[in-house]
Amino acid sequence: MFKNFIRSLIKKLPKIGIRKSGLLFTRNNIRIDYEFEYYDKGMFVYIEVWFDPEKKFHIKLYGDDTINVYAYLPPNSNDVKLTYIIHRGDGRVEDEQIYDALTQDEKALIREMANEVSLAETEMTIDAYCEYCRFEEDELLPDV
Repeated sequence: MFKNFIRSLIKKLPKIGIRKSGLLFTRNNIRIDYEFEYYDKGMFVYIEVWFDPEKKFHIKLYGDDTINVYAYLPPNSNDVKLTYIIHRGDGRVEDEQIYDALTQDEKALIREMANEVSLAETEMTIDAYCEYCRFEEDELLPDV
């Protein structure tokens, strides 16, 4: 009977914002920073996280360790590539890690929130801003 109860609870976990890989991203536990970085035809955005990153990313942070989370948003795509970098309290910086367990809902949420910030800051969607940055980059390159 107890096993059945646990199984039924596990089936409900995605509905309440938790799953095996940890917490799901929600509007209440992430914030997209307004400073975007154009790179490789897409946009990198910094994500402030207001949840336990140890649970989400299956990592261990100690004392003064911090984590920086970034999303790469390719233009004209629904894809989102998430990476994080751990800054250890002793000054060491670990290599960038790719987090490839985002759900489609999380990807859609990150893209939606990034679009909201982009519209507020630039009056352009992420895709339009990527196109604008690509144009600016091409214009700045010397003619060959």
